[in-house]
Amino acid sequence: MIRFLQNTFILCALFINCATNVIAQSEVEFSENITAQKIFDSYGGFDHAVLKMTKEEWAVVRAWEGFDENAYLETLVN
Repeated sequence: MIRFLQNTFILCALFINCATNVIAQSEVEFSENITAQKIFDSYGGFDHAVLKMTKEEWAVVRAWEGFDENAYLETLVN
């Protein structure tokens, strides 16, 4: 019985982890009007976005005229 509960817990944990990843990835839809601010907002701020952005999102952020290379590097160090 304990083994069953352990396996059930592990499967539920894996399912929840996968489900949250799918939801997070589907928050930002890429189109012509996506902005760096929308990307930051979808991750909850600049620091979280720096650590979790996809390549497509990085292309938008690096092209943004307000991109601060020093703030980016500081986030990676901390």
